[in-house]
Formats: sequence, structure tokens, C-alpha cells
Amino acid sequence: MKYANVNPKLLIVYYSRSGRTREVARAIANASAAELEEIREETSRAGLLGYVRSGFEGFLGSEPATFPAQKDPRAYDVVIIGSPTWGASVSSPVRAYMAAQRRALPEVAFFCTMSGERGGDRLLAQMSDLAGKSPLAKLALPDSLVRKPAVCIGEFLETLLNVWEQRRSQTQQHCCLTGRS
Repeated sequence: MKYANVNPKLLIVYYSRSGRTREVARAIANASAAELEEIREETSRAGLLGYVRSGFEGFLGSEPATFPAQKDPRAYDVVIIGSPTWGASVSSPVRAYMAAQRRALPEVAFFCTMSGERGGDRLLAQMSDLAGKSPLAKLALPDSLVRKPAVCIGEFLETLLNVWEQRRSQTQQHCCLTGRS
């Protein structure tokens, strides 16, 4: 995808327990030339016990210990944050990342993967609350679309870039009117 006059520097930060959210993050990165950062934690979430713990933490709104971020979000124009849906909530590792990086986040966009068809709207609203700002774009992908997300990702990126360009133009106009540069 090529967009004239629009070249924001993008970072995709995501957590993936099963690999589905990782697939979507990589597909978005391939379509946009964004950089990737996977949120990692010290404790394994493998197997049935990891699955149950994940859902429980999502429901409770826990923030587990994660390894420190390697990339500074302030170095990017937009940070795209991706999370699996755990109990119709943000995954706890993404919650921990957003709590730690909230003040450093520039413009944001969000995506989530869902095993069913429900829970995405609630999760995306939680992400807006955690970031303390409205996203440029949002995408909720059920399993049925995770394997073939191209159309959804194209629309997501088009929305993100259009809104980013509009906000950038408004900021530039405001600076001209106030005499700031």
C-alpha cells in the first residue's frame, strides 16, 4: 500500500499467547512497513493452566510483570497496539505495557483478535481508557478472519492514515494561525 504525502513512522506492539495476534501484527507490518515489538513476560502461559490463568487475569484486569520495552514509543508517530481477547477484556500483558507507557504514547491505533465474534468492542474501549486517548483506527478480528485479514487490514490502515493526515493538517493549520512552528 502506498500513500502519497503520508509517511508516519509506525510501531506495532502486541502480545500473543497462541500466535494469532502475532500473525495479524506481522500482516499489518508487511502492509505498512511498521516496526514490530512483541510484549514478553517471564512466566509461560502454555497449556490449559496458562489458558485459564490468562482468562482469569483478563477478567480481573491484572498487570503481570513483563520484560521492559525495547523500543521507545516517543520515537514514532503512531503506535499500533494489538491484544488477544481474554474474557472479553484486554490481555494482561498488554494492560501492563499500556500502564507503563501511557505517558509516552503518541497517536495510537488498536487491534484485537477474538476466538468468537464478541468481546472486541469492549476490549477496544478498554484500550482507549488505558491509553487515555481515542485511537486513529480500531480493528477487531474474529478467528474466521485472522487467516485472511488482508481486506480488513487494508481498511484499518487506510482509516489510520487518513485520520493521522487530518490531525496533522489541523495541527499545522493551528500552528500557522498562532504563529508557532
